[in-house]
Amino acid sequence: MLTITELHHYPIKSCAGLSVDTLSFDEFGPLADRRWLLVDEQGQFVTQRQLPRMALIKPFQHDGQWCVETEGHTPLTLLQPPQNDIRQVRVWRDEMLAQDMGDEIADWFSTVLQRSVRLVIGCAETERHVDAHYAHVPQPLAFADGFPLLVIHQASLDFLSEKLGRVMGAERFRANVVVNGGQPFDELRWSSLRSVSCFEAYLAMVKPCERCVIPTRHPTTLVREDDVVSVLKQYCRPSNAIVFGQNAQTVGLAALHVGDEFSAQ
Repeated sequence: MLTITELHHYPIKSCAGLSVDTLSFDEFGPLADRRWLLVDEQGQFVTQRQLPRMALIKPFQHDGQWCVETEGHTPLTLLQPPQNDIRQVRVWRDEMLAQDMGDEIADWFSTVLQRSVRLVIGCAETERHVDAHYAHVPQPLAFADGFPLLVIHQASLDFLSEKLGRVMGAERFRANVVVNGGQPFDELRWSSLRSVSCFEAYLAMVKPCERCVIPTRHPTTLVREDDVVSVLKQYCRPSNAIVFGQNAQTVGLAALHVGDEFSAQ
């Protein structure tokens, strides 16, 4: 038996996330998850890979509005401008249209990150889909890397923490769902997680998640930690790539809650 112990969503791709008790879904995946995107002057998406300080930009809600804050800067409300300024953007190999959030918001992020960037949001013109080669079911996608959910296993986190001699938190891997139960790295063999309360509702595991430099940086100091690199290479590199966790899709699930129980298939 597996139990959900943590749920997270990340309103702005590659900025800080939020821990929640419930994740609700629409056709694109978790609500308010990777629905905003930072792009450079050419429309190419930017992440912590290039700009580690993105990890310190924290979205939050105030009076029903999404806002952002970071140390040393005045918080900013993400008000969508009335004009429909649509621009072409790129996420990996996918090109799509998105709505620009305006100059004031672009200036705030550019000042914080010390690089010219613009914030865009998905809109009716944004068309992107999960990779049909791996997908369990066809599905539109917001700005997540390739699939709407990332599931990781607490037992695997605990294993890495033991090897490091300190706690390795789930925030390193930017997971949406953390489950507990079973043995380390069992998740690489899961094909689905079936809800105990409704067997027809499940999380479909579609592809192990290949990892980049982001998990090797401390989430608050942003320093790259060489021992984390070594441990990941030793225990999470079954082939040429480091993998940790599974990309996933939902089938028949309107929401997930901390405490929900699943059986692994």
